[in-house]
Amino acid sequence: MILSEITMETKGYYLEDSTEKKVNLTKTNRVLSVAGGAFLLTSGVKNLYSPSIGNLLRLVGGAYLIYRGSKGYCPITEALNEKGKVLNIRETMVINRPKEEVYALWRNLENLPRFMKHLAEVKILNENRSIWKAKIPGGLMKVEWEAEILLDRKGSEISWRSVEGSMIDNSGKVVFTNTESGSGTVLNVTISYSPPAGDVGKAIGKLLNNTFEDLIRQDLRGFKQMAENIYSQTIDLNPKQFYN
Repeated sequence: MILSEITMETKGYYLEDSTEKKVNLTKTNRVLSVAGGAFLLTSGVKNLYSPSIGNLLRLVGGAYLIYRGSKGYCPITEALNEKGKVLNIRETMVINRPKEEVYALWRNLENLPRFMKHLAEVKILNENRSIWKAKIPGGLMKVEWEAEILLDRKGSEISWRSVEGSMIDNSGKVVFTNTESGSGTVLNVTISYSPPAGDVGKAIGKLLNNTFEDLIRQDLRGFKQMAENIYSQTIDLNPKQFYN
């Protein structure tokens, strides 16, 4: 069973729970928005009996800023972060293997290109750092970045993100939980890609399109197939290295 959801959101909110309300403003922006809106609205009310275009703009602008800050959502911000700029993928699937095995397969990062076809290579540098190389659909270019493990709860959760200054911003979180029967694993995956600033970032951003989305979704389904057929394949799993 696979349940999938693909969303495009503002950078910085890619690990939010999908059940939460849609938010695309930081806490600081929300506070400043409410404060600015209150100032404009107060000014507009004080001059309510002196109608003018400027006063009308203060009233409308103040009300909008307060709404924007209280809700934490700005449609203008969302429009500026259009599809192709920031790619977030959330997927939930049930894998008919114990979670210890599923975790161990994912935790050995060099296994990832075996089922993630958009990855050319993942090279482990040390316990927490690795080099990732991705293939852009159509063979137009390859991108490379260094990533670090942020959290590793053995058998339960892994999260990572690219280091500062990388060619592409990548982050993700994988949560492993037992099914009700205890014989399988419920896998919750969140993966985010976003381009850096500058002209190179703009070029990469244009390549984060529907084709790339579909490829990653297929890759995640490939992981399910690999995990469920693990004993019929020659895979360097070695689960014990993560449980000693």
